[in-house]
Amino acid sequence: MGWCALSCCGLQWVLQTLKRTDMREQLGTQGSGFGDCCASYWCPCCALMQEEKEMVRKSEIVTHAEYQPPQGMMYPPQQ
Repeated sequence: MGWCALSCCGLQWVLQTLKRTDMREQLGTQGSGFGDCCASYWCPCCALMQEEKEMVRKSEIVTHAEYQPPQGMMYPPQQ
C-alpha cells in the first residue's frame, strides 16, 4: 500500500533505497547509502536487477559452500 502511495507522488525510490541498504548490509556487499539512493532514484529498474542478481549470486555461493554431495557406493575390494 505504501509503495503505491509513494509511486503516485514519485517517491517510490525512498522505499527502494531503504530495502537496498538493508539487503546490502545483510549480504555484506560494498557500497554506501548515497550510492543506494542514487541508483534507486535515477534508475530504479537497473537497481532492482542489480539487487536480484546479487541475491541470486550470494545464495548460490552459500548453497555450494554448505552442500556436500553424497559419496558414491563403495564396494569392498574383490579377492
